[in-house]
Amino acid sequence: MWSFNLSRGGTSLIYDNVFKAVSVSAASPLYHANPVYRHPTSGSCQDVWENACDNTPEKICLGYLKPCSGDSDCTEIPGDVCVNIDGQEDSSGYPCRDQFGTDVDWPYMTEQPVVAWNNKYCTSATDPLNCTANTYCRVTWASSDDSVVKVERNVIQYNSIAGTGDCEDGVDNDGDGYTDMDDPECSSFWDATNHKRKNYTAYTYPHPLTTGLSAPTRLAVVDKDTFSGGSVWTKSSGKTYTYYLTSREYGGKTIKTITEDGARLDETASVDLCESTSGSYFLDASDGTLYVHCTDGADPDAHTIEVYYH
Repeated sequence: MWSFNLSRGGTSLIYDNVFKAVSVSAASPLYHANPVYRHPTSGSCQDVWENACDNTPEKICLGYLKPCSGDSDCTEIPGDVCVNIDGQEDSSGYPCRDQFGTDVDWPYMTEQPVVAWNNKYCTSATDPLNCTANTYCRVTWASSDDSVVKVERNVIQYNSIAGTGDCEDGVDNDGDGYTDMDDPECSSFWDATNHKRKNYTAYTYPHPLTTGLSAPTRLAVVDKDTFSGGSVWTKSSGKTYTYYLTSREYGGKTIKTITEDGARLDETASVDLCESTSGSYFLDASDGTLYVHCTDGADPDAHTIEVYYH
């Protein structure tokens, strides 16, 4: 098994998981390969995701989306400018565009650390499903990315087995001069009392709508009859526009809707109202006879009439 979770950027919450496998080939079941990306090598959107952050502030033509060193390189679109797509906190370009543990895109990137707690794993070559998960499962990444993944700023974790975590270990993990809950990121994102993401309430499981509900009632299978040509309609006696169906009656049926060439017809309460209302129908419940007045007043045989009923 390589990795259960592989974030390429942005933020996430990972908690209360038990991972079981025959073996773990990465540093941990939560190994994040290349969690800091983004410097484009061409105008391709895909290329933006293909290259790891290289500790160098990257610039791109804002309109044409190609690498640049100055505005003079951005000639494809009049008035285009060369902008820095990485952060500008130091000479390395931290934070990298869209990197692990940040939120929103350049130039409004803010810390939104990946927060992980109470994750465990175990391995067994013979019976992995029944092994006991008693090994702390930490989100890890390549050591080459240490300079741009800052603990407390980009990731906060808690080891429930040892009872300690990044915001509870007395260490200034991100080098900003503050430790534990005195650190602005820890106080913003970590609940040191309950050892979890601050102000986070998990969704109820199972979801309330999946339990305690009665089976739906009054369900009905809707049938459809289609009439298209074939001289199945006859003009009603004394009427100009109203025709009745001679090949089928709907006694004891409920009409859901009737369409003429896909357009819905309106229901009326009598043959006379049907005659005076174009684009309408009337079902005589006494004998099941269906009457239709087409939108153009023509014989329904000239149209496709569909009857939905149950």
